[in-house]
Amino acid sequence: MIGQGMEGAVMRYGVSVADLHAALAESGVVSSILLNPFLKERPELVKAQRESVLGCFDRIAVFNGPASCDEARCVAFVELLQDLIGPKKIGRPIRCFKEDPKRGWIRA
Repeated sequence: MIGQGMEGAVMRYGVSVADLHAALAESGVVSSILLNPFLKERPELVKAQRESVLGCFDRIAVFNGPASCDEARCVAFVELLQDLIGPKKIGRPIRCFKEDPKRGWIRA
């Protein structure tokens, strides 16, 4: 859905549900303006093993909106969440992920 990776694999991106919820609690502007192109009303939810804590998982909302087909836009949105919105709204980067065909969901 997202775009072709170097080996022809489809690249998908997602965002931590907990971090996104925390950022939205601070401001609904993030939801209405930025999220609509990337997340439909009911995104696919997946779990990713946390790197630092064995047995703990992050819930991830997979980008499934119209912009999710454009890898460049997804990468730019992930950078915006991590570098600008996260530190301003929750005091740290919002955790974003990409799907690796061999390792599953990994931090982007």
